[in-house]
Amino acid sequence: MTSRRSLPPVSFRIRRIVLLIGIGLAITALAFWIRSSLIPIQTVHWDRAPAGNSFKIIDTPVPANSTSRPIRRADTFAHWVLDIESKADPVPPARYELLDSIIADATARLAFAPADIWRRSEHERILNVFKTIDQVLTDHGVLYPPGDFDVPSLRLGLCDQSLDGDVLRRILRVSYNARRRDWAANHMGQPFHIMDCDIASLVYLGVGDALGIELHLVDLPDHMFVRFILGDGSHINWDTNDASSPTDDDFARDFDISKSQVESRAYLATLTREQARGYIYSMRAANWEQKRELGKAIADLQQSLALYPQSPQTRAALARLTAMRDRP
Repeated sequence: MTSRRSLPPVSFRIRRIVLLIGIGLAITALAFWIRSSLIPIQTVHWDRAPAGNSFKIIDTPVPANSTSRPIRRADTFAHWVLDIESKADPVPPARYELLDSIIADATARLAFAPADIWRRSEHERILNVFKTIDQVLTDHGVLYPPGDFDVPSLRLGLCDQSLDGDVLRRILRVSYNARRRDWAANHMGQPFHIMDCDIASLVYLGVGDALGIELHLVDLPDHMFVRFILGDGSHINWDTNDASSPTDDDFARDFDISKSQVESRAYLATLTREQARGYIYSMRAANWEQKRELGKAIADLQQSLALYPQSPQTRAALARLTAMRDRP
């Protein structure tokens, strides 16, 4: 008969397992500490920073005695936006001039594009238009803001900004600015311009109008992008933040959009120009609210809903401001 080696008590085995697990965790923690000490973090996502960041756009208002009138070289939706915004805050002629310069630069580059581009599919040609506009914005010093900063108007998005080293470095650490870091680092003496998703989208619409290409705004919760309808009825989306072309499913997943919200055209719907105008009135309403002009803000929100009744944000803002006005 063969004898069997006796096993150690259960309590001893448990202590040994716990000890081995503890040693393993300690080794893992040490390895992670060594790795993090040797490999620097490459990207800090300032666009995900908490509320309350100190960044702001420095405005240069029109002098009170100024009599100069803006001279425009084009008549686009973006120009109309500046006209609407000027009813609340005068828009310096230099802002119209910059808009014209961006539009002229984009149209010139597309006019002298390689001939083979125009022999490609419609999808490829429109993507080339989007990429060209994005490069033009880069070359005009356009950057995405840091933190949760919201650019409230096209008027401010076109305002020249002199950014010192610390502020510029902070802005360039925003992931959306990754493709623009080299240009910015080589042009630190030139003015920059701060635009977020909806403000940049308005510039795209202006360039499209000048080119005879009808571009559309598409609304999402706290986000906006641009869309072009192809000849076969399909469409191309273009996110101005990162110069990408996500699908509707990508946006629905990323922004948690339900099927009912899509079917009711609350989100992800192609906005007509009338609806886009409604969105602009809601932007100006926010400006009036900041000035504590509740009556004017409510009037703009009512005008916005008349043009763009599907907007959940506008309905919520109108209900909130009406309650504030009627509060005893």
